[in-house]
Amino acid sequence: MAFAKTLKEQKLHIFCDYCFRNITFHTYYRCEDCKFDSCEACFFQELETDIHKKTHKFRVISNLETCPDSSNWRMIDELLLLDGLLSCGFGNFDDISKILPAKDQNEVKKHFYELVGIVDNEDGEKSFEIIPKSNPNDSFIASFMSKRKEFDSEILNEYEALIENLIFEDDDSELDTEFKRYLLNNYKTVLKRRKVWRNFIFDRNLTDVERYLDKEKTDIGEVAGRLKWLAQFISKNDFNVFIAGLVREKRLKESLSKNPEFLSVQSENLMNNTANLSEKELKLCIQLKLAPELYIKLKKMAIERYLARLPLKAALLGLFRSEDHERVMVLYKWFLDQNIVIEN
Repeated sequence: MAFAKTLKEQKLHIFCDYCFRNITFHTYYRCEDCKFDSCEACFFQELETDIHKKTHKFRVISNLETCPDSSNWRMIDELLLLDGLLSCGFGNFDDISKILPAKDQNEVKKHFYELVGIVDNEDGEKSFEIIPKSNPNDSFIASFMSKRKEFDSEILNEYEALIENLIFEDDDSELDTEFKRYLLNNYKTVLKRRKVWRNFIFDRNLTDVERYLDKEKTDIGEVAGRLKWLAQFISKNDFNVFIAGLVREKRLKESLSKNPEFLSVQSENLMNNTANLSEKELKLCIQLKLAPELYIKLKKMAIERYLARLPLKAALLGLFRSEDHERVMVLYKWFLDQNIVIEN
């Protein structure tokens, strides 16, 4: 079965598995062997795929949008509920509700109980509480001992196992002796690396896990967490500037979504600001004796017509008297040079 659920309308649509025609409100044919759905046209043409063959058993399905009883559960909802119970498991009403359009977890649970005759009686049941852990930070303490300033697992943590039973024997070969000395001498390097690693963590207070977890929940932390892989390719300053820009963009979009009229007002103010005109545009306004505000309106019209793929010349000439058409053509040629004109 090929189907799609629209997020806005919360409606389910079923499509033919061969031609992908919408068959939600039409009679269609379901293959009993491979669950292949065919519209009437594909079925009568006896079309086949690598999996579906015309010799398979089938059944006719129709009127899935009707409700079999007084409830608001349609036939398609009942079939999806059955498929959800088989695929997600009995009692997993949260996942099943994600399959059904416009049905939440409680509605699915209530309908299922009504179908099977289960009484959801919670009267008299004793509520229970899960006993919390004695120390909610024990998972952190298990790896870091704050009093001793030591970690349970450090760099090359297994190195001690290599030297704990190291013994120099009289019958050791020269190679064995040199290898054992190398292990002992290298242990000093291991201890230095561990010290550098611990100082790196302590200097940046990286043991305060809760503080960083709280920071990850902020706008900056959420964006930086998704793009932290980028930090290895650019400098710290560039990364911070980039993240700050994305966070600002996100906040502006949220503000505009709450106040859409603010966007139109600001756009209008921006378009009417003569400070945005280039030096050449200001010279053109002086040459053609056009007020900068009028030039901005004409440029806005030119851009709008360009985006709509409409010619500009006739519309532009129609705004002025015939004696001004020579000046208008100079302006038209300017817009043409700026590539914002669809020529007739």
